[in-house]
Amino acid sequence: MTEQSTKKGCRVEVHNLVVKFGERYIIPGMTLIVEPGEFVVLLGPSGCGKSTLIRTIVGIQTPDEGKILLNGNNSTDRGTGTFRPGYVPQDDIIHLDLPVEKVLYYSARLRIKNLSGRDDDSYYMEIVDSILNTLELTAHRQTLVRYLSGGQRKRVSIGVELITRPSLITMDEPTSGLDPALEEKMMELCRHMSRENCTVLVTTHAMESVDLADNVLILSAGCMTYFGPPAEAPAWFGAENLGDIFRVLSSTSPDKLGKKFIQSSYYEKLVRARSLKSGSLKK
Repeated sequence: MTEQSTKKGCRVEVHNLVVKFGERYIIPGMTLIVEPGEFVVLLGPSGCGKSTLIRTIVGIQTPDEGKILLNGNNSTDRGTGTFRPGYVPQDDIIHLDLPVEKVLYYSARLRIKNLSGRDDDSYYMEIVDSILNTLELTAHRQTLVRYLSGGQRKRVSIGVELITRPSLITMDEPTSGLDPALEEKMMELCRHMSRENCTVLVTTHAMESVDLADNVLILSAGCMTYFGPPAEAPAWFGAENLGDIFRVLSSTSPDKLGKKFIQSSYYEKLVRARSLKSGSLKK
């Protein structure tokens, strides 16, 4: 039994997804299955469709074709049913002149008042205390957000999304601007959350800690060119390391790489077999 199979979390199903901007295809057609409790990192050059994909998965952006199911629910039913997706954008949108504790407290009052029969300060503070502990921010609970480091501020943004105990959380470049040590710590936090009944999808350009993910999805011009274990990705591209993969992506047609991947054992095992298991594809 795999580590993911023992975990709860949101099952993400992306079927024949097409997303366009005007007449330009951002994602020309993609099928992807992410199992509950899986930690997946999305890699690829700038403009390859990583941010578009996660925004579409959580229902912020509407697909032009195809469908996305989150625990069997259409992603356009965001925030209802058995899933509560969270989304952390690249740019933090939290109030800079409030202490960390107040940011989380007010977020709790706004986000969960209608999800629980309780509506008292002690209940909200229990949630705040739990999140501060999880994100190792207890020592900074009275610090104004503007005085936090970049990594600490990003953790507060994640904390706001953790208020509702989401079964799926997506993050757009949460390690951007962080030094290697903080980048590793952020990725360790993402892995920890995936082991606590939450499916985690993260876009990044940083390579140092990608090995902490269960699987890595590598895109080129919106095409899936690889989905599988991080350690096996370089060999698939004939590259020396993960960073060298970008050289291959820049010198090879996305369509060619995409067709090659669809014919691979990785696609058969991690895309087609998962789709068959869910009943979304016929044999």
